[in-house]
Amino acid sequence: MTFAQLRAFVTIARCGSVKAAALEMKVSQAAMSQAIFGLRAEFDDELYVRDGRGVSLTPRGRQLAGIGAEILGLAEHAKRTGDDAHGTPGMLRVVTTGTVAEYVIPSLVEAFARRRPNLEIQVTVDSPASFRELLRLRRADVAVGPDPITEVGIECVPFLRYELIVVSGRGKQAAPTEDLSVLGEEQWLLGPNDTDAASEVGRFLVSGRSSPRDVRVYPSHAAAAAAAASGRGVTLAVAHTVSDELGRGMLVRVGVAGTPVSGMWYASTLATNQAPTAAVALRRFVTTPEATHAARAGGGIPPGRTHPPIHITLWSGISARAQTGGSSPSAGERGAVASW
Repeated sequence: MTFAQLRAFVTIARCGSVKAAALEMKVSQAAMSQAIFGLRAEFDDELYVRDGRGVSLTPRGRQLAGIGAEILGLAEHAKRTGDDAHGTPGMLRVVTTGTVAEYVIPSLVEAFARRRPNLEIQVTVDSPASFRELLRLRRADVAVGPDPITEVGIECVPFLRYELIVVSGRGKQAAPTEDLSVLGEEQWLLGPNDTDAASEVGRFLVSGRSSPRDVRVYPSHAAAAAAAASGRGVTLAVAHTVSDELGRGMLVRVGVAGTPVSGMWYASTLATNQAPTAAVALRRFVTTPEATHAARAGGGIPPGRTHPPIHITLWSGISARAQTGGSSPSAGERGAVASW
């Protein structure tokens, strides 16, 4: 059994199909099948069977998928530990939500990168529901999201409070006691990952038992807010990110019972003796006054820094049964990369 064979099988198990796994690994389906053929002989088991367009794991396959993911994670940890010991410039993988990626991560990571100029930082957008597993399997080094991860072997710190408010263009203001369901007939303008029930916006919509009939998904929360300012509908925005628009009267708050919604963002890593040194450093950095100032500064790229070593990967398995605003990818599309 080789690492390549194990990686192929674990990827198939995670993606749910050979085709999707081959696309992710950038190899042919024939190459994937050849790798699995060797594993089937090794374990004297089919490991998975075809199930419609996907695959269904056998009991032995489910066992191997879990253990295999841990083996690959430990191998990656060993490699990166060796890189740290030799002073090799490393990579830090951060997984977060679409909201944090847009409004917090750019300035926060830019401030952190000044302390570690040779560190490459990759940011992946995924559902908060997957963060615990991504850390445990070492597919991410730091998780930043709206939930504390309380588990043995994971260390978590709160670092930034936020508030969500409903806003729209001027003239759309509702009574402060109105229920969220009253806005069900309005067109809701959402960011790229807001259709995920575990996201900051998604959990509010679910808790309010509201099922908006008319939803448009935009490539960014800023684009959704701009569309709201033009009178196209309502959106749920992070309060401090739209303060200028509110002050100039471009947007108005829509009084809805249960708002503003207060929340906290948390940074989580594996335990200090298990996580990469850069991950531990970032977890500690986010609690500093410098980090708080940077995080509240909003998105965008600081002047004079046009090519920082920061890459955002819009990577999500979140399905959005909603119409996409403009020609940008919907929240359900995977693998789009935005770098700056």
